[in-house]
Amino acid sequence: MYRLRGAGCAHPSCHDNFHHTLARKGIRLGRTPPSICLFQNIAIDQAGQIAIGVNTSKPGDRIIFRVDRDLVFVVSACPNDVFKRPPLQPTDIEVAIDMPQMV
Repeated sequence: MYRLRGAGCAHPSCHDNFHHTLARKGIRLGRTPPSICLFQNIAIDQAGQIAIGVNTSKPGDRIIFRVDRDLVFVVSACPNDVFKRPPLQPTDIEVAIDMPQMV
């Protein structure tokens, strides 16, 4: 996306952040699994064009995942600092991990 929008190939992306984070854990993947954009308003039209719309999420919105095995969970708050078009700028994200007692 950054290359297509004129930012060049050196700008880090969510893809780069994902692989960099896994590498710090000693994990290297041959491919990038599909990402899930939880709070980004993305639409793909009939021609396959991607449109990024204004987010509809609000402060305090949340999503809860329940996990039944060990995993590495990678979260990337979009590193976009190229497109200076409010309100499309990324915002902070809070991640909380709740580990209930196992019975």
